[in-house]
Amino acid sequence: MLLGVFDGHGEQGHEISSSVAMLFTHFSDAVAKMAEDQRVNPSASVPRQMAHLFAVAQDGLERGGLAEWSGTTATLALVDAEAGVVICAYAGDSRMVICHNQKVLFETVDHDIDDVAERRIIGAGGEVRQMLVSGIDARRVFLKGADVPGLAMSRALGDLQASSSD
Repeated sequence: MLLGVFDGHGEQGHEISSSVAMLFTHFSDAVAKMAEDQRVNPSASVPRQMAHLFAVAQDGLERGGLAEWSGTTATLALVDAEAGVVICAYAGDSRMVICHNQKVLFETVDHDIDDVAERRIIGAGGEVRQMLVSGIDARRVFLKGADVPGLAMSRALGDLQASSSD
């Protein structure tokens, strides 16, 4: 079973999240087949293939024209119930939590702007500033000397203006 959560942001975020979800749906059978192959051949790399799928999505957004100032989070989980395995890939802050008997077994770590991300962003020519928006106080990515885009995460799909300084 392939599960995904896509949370768009920015003016075109709803269109971006929908198109990324459709792309991932289109490849869901291929991802499921990869999981079957990995059971037979442990050297098959489902995580590497999932990373490639994220790269394909980003490439499509870069060519699509809507993602200059908008983007989406993406959290993807491939669940192999028979093998008792979950393989996860994600970008952004749409958190996945796996629980059993009210105990958290695994959760993703949001791509917040920590010190490591801040150094990478500054090294690429961007700025990080603390800002309160809609009641949420967070470190945000900005173009140097500008008040945009104000992205409150260090990773996402799309957001081409923010990624040019990331």
